[in-house]
Amino acid sequence: MDLPITLRFFEQLSVYQRIRKRDQTNTAEWQWQKQFLRWAANPEFHRHRSTNIPVNHAFDNLVSMGLESARGSSDSDTRGNIKHGIFGNLVSSELAAWSDAANLDAGILVTPEGFMFGEVLNDICDEQQRYLYGFHSGLSWALFLAGAFIVFAEAVKIIYELFRFVAAHFCRTVH
Repeated sequence: MDLPITLRFFEQLSVYQRIRKRDQTNTAEWQWQKQFLRWAANPEFHRHRSTNIPVNHAFDNLVSMGLESARGSSDSDTRGNIKHGIFGNLVSSELAAWSDAANLDAGILVTPEGFMFGEVLNDICDEQQRYLYGFHSGLSWALFLAGAFIVFAEAVKIIYELFRFVAAHFCRTVH
């Protein structure tokens, strides 16, 4: 029997919730990271997922990534901001890894979780998809709470029956 909902769906839903949580911070770095992940997950721009993305390549494609506001007063400042601000935070969040830890200019590899973040970000850019993710998230929470309530009610029922049994047994032995 095939399930109509795959495990990937639940992973995407979890990623959606993590994105919503990070959106609450609303920092410029997170906005740039979101754009970078969207760009990396888009096969139109980054076709070879197993290859690293050099810092120079990222800098040269700021406009295609929607990061043109990241340009600083000089190219070296901007490259440093990208390398440490965007890439460094992605690596610490385990959404990416340095391709060469000794030479940070060598580039960055987006992890499978980073690609999933990018795919979900690309999905929720469409308003209809965003509402669909929100609906599924709310429905999942409602089902979880309903299940928790049922488990709690069953536990109370069992405890009540236990007390009833003990009270009946105790009353019988006293008389």
